[in-house]
Amino acid sequence: MANISDMRQHVNLPQPNPNLSDPHLGHLQQSFAEHVLKWFPLFDPETASQHLRHARDTGYRQTGASLCVVFLIFTNGAISADNSLYLRSPHDLPGFVYYARAVSMLERLPITSKDLTTLQCRLLVGLYLLFAMRSLEAWTNITQASQNCVLFLKENTCRDASQEYREAFRRIYWYVIAPFKQIRCGLLHVTVELGSNILSRRICYVLETELEACLDMPTSGIRTFQAVVPLPGSRYEEEGMYFLLAISSLRTVMVDVLDAVGYRSATPIVSYNPAVPLELRRQLDEWYCHLPGPLRFRLDSNMLFDSRKAYLRCAYHALIIAATWPFVMPLSQASAHSAQERPKPSHWPTVGPTSNPFQESMPQNVQQRTKSGHGTPTPTSVHLPTDAEIHDVATGRAAAQTCLDTCRSYLIDAEEILMQRSVISHLVVHQYFAFTMILLLDFSGVDPQDGGANVKETRRLERALHNLRHWSVAPFMAESLNEIMRIARAKGLRFV
Repeated sequence: MANISDMRQHVNLPQPNPNLSDPHLGHLQQSFAEHVLKWFPLFDPETASQHLRHARDTGYRQTGASLCVVFLIFTNGAISADNSLYLRSPHDLPGFVYYARAVSMLERLPITSKDLTTLQCRLLVGLYLLFAMRSLEAWTNITQASQNCVLFLKENTCRDASQEYREAFRRIYWYVIAPFKQIRCGLLHVTVELGSNILSRRICYVLETELEACLDMPTSGIRTFQAVVPLPGSRYEEEGMYFLLAISSLRTVMVDVLDAVGYRSATPIVSYNPAVPLELRRQLDEWYCHLPGPLRFRLDSNMLFDSRKAYLRCAYHALIIAATWPFVMPLSQASAHSAQERPKPSHWPTVGPTSNPFQESMPQNVQQRTKSGHGTPTPTSVHLPTDAEIHDVATGRAAAQTCLDTCRSYLIDAEEILMQRSVISHLVVHQYFAFTMILLLDFSGVDPQDGGANVKETRRLERALHNLRHWSVAPFMAESLNEIMRIARAKGLRFV
């Protein structure tokens, strides 16, 4: 957190006058519509137009929430059109002069205001900070808006409000909970043997929110109300509404299934019930079948040339990985044991809702590693398992293989998003890192004598590591990247 710049300190410094010429502002408005509203339609086009007209008619001189929204439209329009991955100095950030003006207005508004325009301002500030890769500051603003939403709901503020007010609030609520509230995959504690040293690494990839992904911050409790807040509607044909509704419905699947898996924020005690990934695939298939045409994506590895479709495909694969990851952990442990020829326990634990193979012993007939680095079931004991054990082991291994194969698919899919900075690249790079680490931990090491699958996996991992190194300029990635590169070198991987 110490590496995250304090934007507030720079906001209070003298700023140059912003460019308020009509051609320039028109360009920023178009960029905002293209790169922000198509993702997150925080307000409808008519509302945005009203704010912009009022600001122009008053010469951009009045203060208040309406003008604050306008300057934040310019702010996000400027930074969303820029391709810089990370800029250390806030003064170098595109749109910072508009941002400073907007924040000075926002600081004069009540923190607990029930004005929806003020809430929209806080979310737009948070969005700009996400674009700028300032996670801690973004968390502060988005969480404040989230807490205000909770107060609105507890006080039943919308009960006597107009239909227009209720629809605007629904947009704000689902804007907070759907785009930013994602999967919480818990802590992945894996022990890897590296020569004579044992690396015990807790990989904490938290995907519950765009921000908790790197900060592991507590939630505001806003998810408690998702069953009572209807999805938003629109009087207009808004392209961004399709995406918001698609990601909102996907999030409902996430919550239901991941609760069944058993991930917890502090003590991730997971269920190893094979029915969970099967039920997840059923719900995901249903979700996929109901996607609107503009967002329907192919499930192959071809480029989609549409970042929103690419993100939905990544989210689809990320959820499969989250549900099947528990089945990889016991196999990874088994590989570490077999690599050192340690004595193996005599049974595979029965896979069920209350068992935890990660805390139990591994079977004597555990899978052995092939030279390719992928696990294949190879009996090594005269112990004859029961029918139930055979079924559970086969199902568990199938789920583990699904996890690894889906990680490989994700790495291909995510490249389309990570080619340039966007509103969701911050989240995707954390997922990309986590799933690269899963494959790296499963990888047995470079084998020059194997010209088949091992070479293919080697090239895949080296490409992923190369892509990750582009993000080394971001402070929140530096420590994690140093760790994954150290593991990669120990396994013989090379990257430039």
